[in-house]
Amino acid sequence: MFLMALVLGLVGLISMAVLGLNHGGHHGQHSSHDVHTHGHHTHSSHAHGTNDQSAISRLLNFISPRAIFSLALGFGAVGMTVSFLPQILAVIVAGAGAILFERLLVQPYWNAMFKFASTPAKNLESVKGATATANTNFDANGQGLIELELDGQVRQVLGTLQNKTSSVTRGQQVRIEAVNSDGNCIVSKI
Repeated sequence: MFLMALVLGLVGLISMAVLGLNHGGHHGQHSSHDVHTHGHHTHSSHAHGTNDQSAISRLLNFISPRAIFSLALGFGAVGMTVSFLPQILAVIVAGAGAILFERLLVQPYWNAMFKFASTPAKNLESVKGATATANTNFDANGQGLIELELDGQVRQVLGTLQNKTSSVTRGQQVRIEAVNSDGNCIVSKI
């Protein structure tokens, strides 16, 4: 029993590390910091006495694949070292050792590794509502090049006026109202 748990945990953790399946244990890390804004009032979900989200986060952290494999590894390793004890006592000690192994060794290591993860790149759809600068005069069809910043890079994309009766000249600010699937931004004059 202990050897099987040890092998299962070891193979599982190595597989996750090699294949990059390291999402387990990171869900909910930031959930306790969720802040909701309504009008001018800002409050945390904890202000209403609801800890449902943090309880769910803790449960998800505990049942993540990473946690399950590290608990199995800890259970097997500790269980094999205390196998000289009576069976029930060895299982209890192995269970406690598995929890300590997960919480004191594996979880801090995994969390430290996430500090090196980069933030996900933004796509063009994320600029909806942002302002951009007209890089050219817009033509009779209401189209022209606009310049915007996306993930710290300046990008030029085609802008099409939402209201074709307006005119935009180079250097004017426009608001991005929508982004088409072809990367064309629908804009309005500010």
